[in-house]
Amino acid sequence: MQSDSGSFADDSFTIKLKTKRKTASGKKEVRKTLSFLKTVDRIARSSAKSAPDSARSGSSKRGKSAGKNSYVKAPAKSAQRVVVKARYVRKTTTAARKAAIKSHISYITRSGAGQEPGSKPIAYNNGQEMTAEQLQEWASKAATDKHHFHFIVSPENSHNLDMREFAEELVKRMEQDLNTRLDCIVVNHYNTDTPHTHLLVRGLDEQGRDLVISRDYIANGVRGRASEIATERLGYRSELEIREGLTKEVTKDRFTQIDRDLLKMAAASEDMEIDLRNNPVNFRHSFAVFKRSVQMQRLKHLEELELAKEVSPGVWTIADNMETTLRNLGTRGDIIKTMHRSLNEAGQERVIFDPKSARTPITGVVMDKGLSDELHERKYLIISATDNRAYYVPLTKYSEEPGHEAVPGSIVTVSVHAPALEIKKSDRNIMEIAAGNNGIYMSEKHLKQVNSYRLPQGATKERFIDSHLTRLKVLESQGLVERTGKSAWRVPPDLEDKIKELSERTAASARHVKITLESRHSLTQQIGTEAPTWLDRQLPSGISETSGRNSIFRESLEAAKRERAEKLCQLQLAEKTSYGLELRADFLDELYKRQMVAANKALSRQYGTPVDLQAGDTFTGTVEATCHLPSGPHVVLREGQQFTCVPFRKGMEEGSRVVIQMQKGALHARQVSFRSAGKEQGRGR
Repeated sequence: MQSDSGSFADDSFTIKLKTKRKTASGKKEVRKTLSFLKTVDRIARSSAKSAPDSARSGSSKRGKSAGKNSYVKAPAKSAQRVVVKARYVRKTTTAARKAAIKSHISYITRSGAGQEPGSKPIAYNNGQEMTAEQLQEWASKAATDKHHFHFIVSPENSHNLDMREFAEELVKRMEQDLNTRLDCIVVNHYNTDTPHTHLLVRGLDEQGRDLVISRDYIANGVRGRASEIATERLGYRSELEIREGLTKEVTKDRFTQIDRDLLKMAAASEDMEIDLRNNPVNFRHSFAVFKRSVQMQRLKHLEELELAKEVSPGVWTIADNMETTLRNLGTRGDIIKTMHRSLNEAGQERVIFDPKSARTPITGVVMDKGLSDELHERKYLIISATDNRAYYVPLTKYSEEPGHEAVPGSIVTVSVHAPALEIKKSDRNIMEIAAGNNGIYMSEKHLKQVNSYRLPQGATKERFIDSHLTRLKVLESQGLVERTGKSAWRVPPDLEDKIKELSERTAASARHVKITLESRHSLTQQIGTEAPTWLDRQLPSGISETSGRNSIFRESLEAAKRERAEKLCQLQLAEKTSYGLELRADFLDELYKRQMVAANKALSRQYGTPVDLQAGDTFTGTVEATCHLPSGPHVVLREGQQFTCVPFRKGMEEGSRVVIQMQKGALHARQVSFRSAGKEQGRGR
């Protein structure tokens, strides 16, 4: 600690710093003082390592900003390079947190990412391998945390490291810095050019308090520790290795370390120019000369991309959009590599689906699905379409219905959804309440006026009000209403006109990809099943002969339709005539009956006795699970020892209690209406 007299006191010794003597040998005195201070610093660090936990820096900060006072030395330029990506994940509800964590665990433990080709990677916790049951238990506990952290750690020379030992040592040093044990899942991936580690860290410390890691430690501390460990194992990079690394970056069409240095040089100039006319100050150092040469070559490559310009011999300027353009080019290059890995068929044109310019929907089979950004879970689909093109389709969080996502082999239709910020019924309700309350919407006043007998299907008073509060938050984010209290907003009388005006301005940028799941089952799976399928809906359009002139997917589709027709004939649901295939009028209803008989038989082992509902029948139960049947998604509702399986409707969430009623209509297309019956006692979500 620092004493009042300006000296540094310890239990065992006292050091007093004197002012520099004004002598001719002043420079030598300064060097001696600096050398002495470095020695003291080294001794202090050595003592800190053996000190008890309570003596380490940051111990009083846990639960507030752990790691804030932890000292992590910046890696030397020749240290092993490590890329660290970090994400702080916070969800508002337990259900949302559980879904996010389960999705993430499912991804990082997926087949194909392990050390052996096609194998699953191993998940570890405290150095011990985790089973599937332990992963589920960890996910359930983590879902109760307010937040969690996700780190991706990728050493440049990871192929020379024992990644398991590296990751375990990194966790240990993070625990020392943060002064707490970390409950985390460690998974190493080997499916990329550079093996890397995923760390999924719970948001609680060992005392059960919120774990809040300082921004600086997330941004620099983890990377510093990872670089430190890699350097200890592999040694410092030689000058030759550094030169080779920079040389490889010269012609890369992505944002590189050389580009970062060029941006810093431009920012340091008043005219935002990069002056390479003079030799480096340290001319005798060959590396400085080499680095200047590399920068010159990189600028010439950027000039070819129209991202840099030589304004006079040796003096350059760079485009304002240089970094953004290079990052986009890098992303495009990654997409092309992804498509080459996923597609084996030749003769298909590769296209990146752009929602801003796309005009017509495309239908095809999902060849691959993955994450384009592992950290932020940005997904993509690769689709072989009927127009003989292979499409890379970037997805947003709005592209797929949660729980009903496409998988490889699924049949999908890709379209563009352009949601307009249009006037909704809730907007008019909000304006009506505000108009009667001096321009202020208050949820308490609205709740008193709600007529529960006129609510939408599946809604309660509380949910109805919540939907209006959600809408108000959207309007607030667009600057159309102003919050005046916890559940109160100031609503302008011309809100409707403002919404229309904003909708016209933002229509183009709001376009996003929409995935319609035609069938979760592949063409091969649909051929032999005794259930109504997407293939059956294609049969009335006829079956074309395969000629080799159609698209790859179209050829597969026509062949599958032909085999499906044979299967229906065997089931006596269709007959071949001189006019073609003649289908029984009720063949879809018959297939639906057979599907439900088989499904109920399988489900009865777990849920009890099935109840067959006829048109007009009602059933009250708890939504237990979602089933992906060939005809489409269904849900299982259970009440006691009885259950029923009915077509899924949006709003039927697992764990909720609903009252359903079967509607009239063709059996295979029959729908259900439902309303909420309240949550089951003791079943939280």
